[in-house]
Amino acid sequence: MAIKFGFPFLFQDVDEYIDPVIDNVLEKNVKGAEGRQVIKLGDKEVDYDPNFRLYLNTKLANPKYSPSVFGKAMVINYTVTLKGLEDQLLSVIMAFEKKELEKQREFLIQETSDNKKLLKNLGDSLLRELATSTGNMLDNTELVHTLEETKTKAREVRSSTALFSRHHLRMSTTSPQPHSTISPTPSADITYASPHSTISPTPSADITNA
Repeated sequence: MAIKFGFPFLFQDVDEYIDPVIDNVLEKNVKGAEGRQVIKLGDKEVDYDPNFRLYLNTKLANPKYSPSVFGKAMVINYTVTLKGLEDQLLSVIMAFEKKELEKQREFLIQETSDNKKLLKNLGDSLLRELATSTGNMLDNTELVHTLEETKTKAREVRSSTALFSRHHLRMSTTSPQPHSTISPTPSADITYASPHSTISPTPSADITNA
């Protein structure tokens, strides 16, 4: 019914074995038949709605899925590590006590991410232009412009990365040492609570057919 009417469907508490009967769904082997979309599920064909989504949830801390599973679906690991949680809690503390430093850190993270995306797009554009360019490349003004823009953006990314590193070092040296003893306590409490997932289930990993 979920496949036919385009509803999301969730399999809970799956283990490392995934029944091959849903392979066609994971691989989205949809085909047209008499003006409608169908997909084979087991030994029968069912109507398929493009809005259908399949989710598989497991509580296994480190499931060892085969490469074929990773090829068919998106595997998302929601496991919280102690180090990651400590960093998050420290960031919250710094946002209160060192607001300007924390704002600068968040800005630099976003700027570095944006610059890297732009650099990748410029690199892809440059490769396309190189592949389609004919004659003397130096006469191709668009290609020369893209090359110069890519070089400039590469320098900006390196500068932004270096600035972020210096800023991170500055935060490490200016943040009071007691913070490092504050953060592990609540994070340990949260980590300790995780085995009680039967009370309030929290997914460790999701396999998403998006």
